[in-house]
Amino acid sequence: MKLKNLSLIILLGLIILLSTQAGICAEEIAQHVPAAAEAIPLKQAAGITLTATKFIVTMLGVVLSSVIIWAGLSIYNKFFVKSSLKNGALPEDTLNTPKTIQEAVTFFVKKNKLK
Repeated sequence: MKLKNLSLIILLGLIILLSTQAGICAEEIAQHVPAAAEAIPLKQAAGITLTATKFIVTMLGVVLSSVIIWAGLSIYNKFFVKSSLKNGALPEDTLNTPKTIQEAVTFFVKKNKLK
């Protein structure tokens, strides 16, 4: 189930990435196919339009990656963190720093459930 969802997210990301690069080979195609030369624009308009387009695509990538990170952390919190909490609160010794080596070793063994 997790692998299927991950592969779907990767596939959607690749589709978005490839769809933004649609005109990358237009100039080469226009050189080899004379009939297509009128139908395919050779270059995008330079200046503010190109810059704005690149900026928007970059911001969409930032938003998409932020949503993916948020969803991943929410799922992790729901299934792994909340199941280990007792009464919805963190254990008392979670944020305490061990003061000696013996305390550190004991803390490590307890947290990793080593026996």
